[in-house]
Amino acid sequence: MITSTFQYSPGMAILHSRDLVSWRHVGAAVPDIGVLGPEYRSDRMERYNVGIYAGSLRHHRGRYWLHFTTLDEGIFVTTAEHPAGPWSHLHRLSDETGWEDPCPLWDEDGRAWLVASSPGRGAWPTLAAAGRRRARLRHLRLQSRRQDLRSARKHRHGLMVGLPRRPNRPVQHRSHRRRRHRPVRHLPVPRSPTTPDTHRCPKYAVKRLLAGGSWHADGRG
Repeated sequence: MITSTFQYSPGMAILHSRDLVSWRHVGAAVPDIGVLGPEYRSDRMERYNVGIYAGSLRHHRGRYWLHFTTLDEGIFVTTAEHPAGPWSHLHRLSDETGWEDPCPLWDEDGRAWLVASSPGRGAWPTLAAAGRRRARLRHLRLQSRRQDLRSARKHRHGLMVGLPRRPNRPVQHRSHRRRRHRPVRHLPVPRSPTTPDTHRCPKYAVKRLLAGGSWHADGRG
């Protein structure tokens, strides 16, 4: 399991458990968050309550892939053969600011996808009042490990997931994706407020990502 560390160093803690009750700290993905920029160094400390958060940990082709965002610097990725590390040199997939909750998915044909939500700057702690109501998919081409980490900006298709805009659904948050059944269905799962005191997790499904398929709400959310 990973957990956000925000402005603290080392960044993005890695924990291990055999029973999902007792957890043991086994490492961190970013030994020194000063690599994100001079604002994070101890002589400046200008990123209080932001920094590293909203990560996802996935296993693919013998490696663990850890994606996370910072609101001010962009979307980052690092990989390792074992969750305890060592983790590869941190790579910035995108320098666009204001995104959160990146989550990758690898298709059966070798293509990789990344979905991220965008609640807007200032969404912490008043998340519901600052939503920009959108989620974005990024299309990556997996050809080699070296290109895996550098292909996001080169092959930036910017496919948009059209989630409904409603007054009682002010933000798309924690957009994760899963494959279910055949043909493949990709399900972004945003957390959305429905009333001032309740929440639900709607799912949106599509059969084909690159064929102009339309997204529809999955009633099993």
